[in-house]
Amino acid sequence: MTKNETLAAKTKKIFKEVIFKYNDDFSNEKFLNLVDAHPSIFNIEHLVELTMAKVGGYKFIDAEHCDFSDGSECKTGGVRPNAEKGPSHRVEISNTISPGGTVKAGDLRTVIYNAVTDSLEYFFIPKDNIFYMSNLHPTTGIGRIFATYNRDKKQIRKLERFRCMNFEKLCTQPTTK
Repeated sequence: MTKNETLAAKTKKIFKEVIFKYNDDFSNEKFLNLVDAHPSIFNIEHLVELTMAKVGGYKFIDAEHCDFSDGSECKTGGVRPNAEKGPSHRVEISNTISPGGTVKAGDLRTVIYNAVTDSLEYFFIPKDNIFYMSNLHPTTGIGRIFATYNRDKKQIRKLERFRCMNFEKLCTQPTTK
């Protein structure tokens, strides 16, 4: 699977299982047909933010280092389809720390597209864990969380303690402030 195919599959899966299901502004068969035919015309990350705010009952504010009025931040990430070594697949959540080393203002509400299983996984990562879990780029200072998905065990060991059972639980998880 190429990078573009993976991004298209991610967009389609998130749209069908999150946006279409939970955001009545986009619960229209025409949108489903559009996303199937032209997935790159949608800013799926922004649609997730809008839908998350609607389901969670907070406002989308798009402030610096914080997406929502409760102080939390929305992130999407992915499990790569091709194994790095044996049953291990790389997982990445980007921009967890801004250039210069500024950690996000609050907790991360994360939707991960698993390209191995063509499914979505949900993780609520408290702010206190973000810095320690992130790898900083030596030049830019931008942080990313890297982890490994084990296809035999069907888990992302580094993130398992933060797993939410579904999108609604992810959205309604109280922040740790």
